[in-house]
Amino acid sequence: MNELLFFATFLFTLALALLAFRLGKSYVFAFIATIGCIAIFVAPMVTTLFGFAIVLFEIFYAVIFFTTDLISEHYGKKEARSLVWLAVLVLVTVSVISALAVMFVPHAVDTIQPHVKAILEISPRLIMATFLMFVIEQHFDIWFFHKLREKTKGGKLWLRNILSTSTSQLIDVLIFYPLAFYGIYENLLELMVAAYIFKVLMAFLDTPFIYLSRRFKPKELG
Repeated sequence: MNELLFFATFLFTLALALLAFRLGKSYVFAFIATIGCIAIFVAPMVTTLFGFAIVLFEIFYAVIFFTTDLISEHYGKKEARSLVWLAVLVLVTVSVISALAVMFVPHAVDTIQPHVKAILEISPRLIMATFLMFVIEQHFDIWFFHKLREKTKGGKLWLRNILSTSTSQLIDVLIFYPLAFYGIYENLLELMVAAYIFKVLMAFLDTPFIYLSRRFKPKELG
């Protein structure tokens, strides 16, 4: 069941990213803001896929990588970096407002505040790990994607997409998991290895979608 949900969720989210791209750059930026909000709330959730423990937000985070490469390919490095900083702003805003919201003392008749607090109360350690990892690896991904583009003279999009994402995701695993989960999960190394395997798998799965983007260019690109 989880495996079917994994493929369905990932492919559906990629399709939404492609639709946002077809509608125009501003829609892509709004899409990333939405995905960023979702990702930060599901970050602590761990599920099982094919017998491996996987942090659920990896599905949505992989879509952010896809979207960054999409913007890099069609709009350039500058716009891709703007997308990254937008995502950072969203993460900061959601984290701070969520922290403030759960500090309010509930009314005596309130019955849902503890449940809402369980959702909105995010570990400061997890937030810091997310911010640090996101800024470092996303900027590396953009730089490496364009370096590969120079080397291939704009060709071999599949190679640029898979290689830049796989390399950047390795940085993610090495930075994020020890900072966020060391001392929390006993099988941290297993969690890291499984995460990287799925990250590479998702890089392969999203490659056809980045080729499809050439057929779904928005009018603003001509």
